[in-house]
Amino acid sequence: VYDSCLYGMPLEVLVALCNKLNINGWFCIPHLADDTYVTNMATYIRDHLNSNLVAYYELSNEVWNGVYAETGYAGTKAYFYAKNGTHGWTGPLPTYSYSATIYYNYFWYGWRCYNVFTNIKTVYAGKLNQCHCIIAHQSGQGTASSYLLATSATVQGRHLAQNCNTAASPISVADSFATSSYLSIPGETNGY
Repeated sequence: VYDSCLYGMPLEVLVALCNKLNINGWFCIPHLADDTYVTNMATYIRDHLNSNLVAYYELSNEVWNGVYAETGYAGTKAYFYAKNGTHGWTGPLPTYSYSATIYYNYFWYGWRCYNVFTNIKTVYAGKLNQCHCIIAHQSGQGTASSYLLATSATVQGRHLAQNCNTAASPISVADSFATSSYLSIPGETNGY
């Protein structure tokens, strides 16, 4: 349920809806959620979603999309975490041209996905078949997927995992990688 009201649907309603319809749920974790929120959210879903259903977790929504506030938030956090050593980051981030600074958001997103998904999997210990953590990406930013999926120390050293205080690549704690794209319909003016 998206855009149904200003502040989203209550978690209890989303879980009850999944149970009533007997369908798996896709839950977006707000980008401003702290670790306590994530733990409480995952615990509630684990304890109340029917055990035959799977909870799919995504960090925020379209963190790569500059239309949304989370993109600027993520890029700004990455910049300041690297600069100030926050959360053990040791910086610096790569130097990009002005137009490519959007890639800073992937540093925060990768770091936060790693931490959020590790937290969720701790909550689901012994029941990992009931949760599924997803790293999301927009296919138009093709090079970013290679950073998110990096398992090579060389790639990690240049991109997401470098200096971000994660024990491994973000994909190592994710269950899948979801990519999206926008399509334009010929003759339509509202396509992307």
